Amino acid sequence: MRFIILSFLAAFIFTSTKAQIGSGSSSNPEISLFMSTDMSITLDRNSVTDKYGNKTSYNNNIKGSPFLNDEWLNGTVYGLDLKKMAQVKLRLNTNGNQVHFLDLKNIELVVDKSKIKKVAMYDELSSDSIYFENGFTDTKAELSNSTLVQVLNKGEILLLKNHTNNVVKKDSLFGAINVFYFAPMFDYYLKNENNIIQKLKKIDTKTLFAILPNKEIMTNYFTQHNKIKSEKEIIEFLNFYNLNNKKTNN
Repeated sequence: MRFIILSFLAAFIFTSTKAQIGSGSSSNPEISLFMSTDMSITLDRNSVTDKYGNKTSYNNNIKGSPFLNDEWLNGTVYGLDLKKMAQVKLRLNTNGNQVHFLDLKNIELVVDKSKIKKVAMYDELSSDSIYFENGFTDTKAELSNSTLVQVLNKGEILLLKNHTNNVVKKDSLFGAINVFYFAPMFDYYLKNENNIIQKLKKIDTKTLFAILPNKEIMTNYFTQHNKIKSEKEIIEFLNFYNLNNKKTNN
């Protein structure tokens, strides 16, 4: 009788534990789905993208790196509803505009971009987070809806930075050997309050005056500041503009 009772208790404990494990693994299906995504890495050793958008053969003789940052950064991936899907090690492949991550076994995989809206990577050197988001389409269709672009500020007017990194060929001395290398580049875009996105040919005061509507805020700012010449300066200006434009509209 005692043996039967003990056997019953053991079976009950096993069943309860199994149920808890099952409910725990399915309580957040987004993370389970994300962590189990089994996609081939975009950095295919046999295929990368050249400056014309064509696939070209890849070999270890290509100089440089296809990544924005070679080192792995702590990051967060957000789903289409902007809820956290996972916190993993990330790095951005700017040749294929893909996000690489390490799974629980430290296997390098690629995020399925159709399931995400935003990624954030924490840069320990600057003690700041770098944000990339998709869903932006510019007036000349140079950005697709799936393109992950860096969002450099917060507010109604956004400064966007699109990183590209195509493989280019350069003839060596006397043309005896072709030299291939990754050529990282970037373009700036401005999203206005009407969600219209324009590519910025230059980062300067004249360009901003031509695009932004509230000339009074701009005049007040530039009577006290120098003309804009850098990314840091335009971010500082846009933070000022967004804050004061919000006050004006309220």
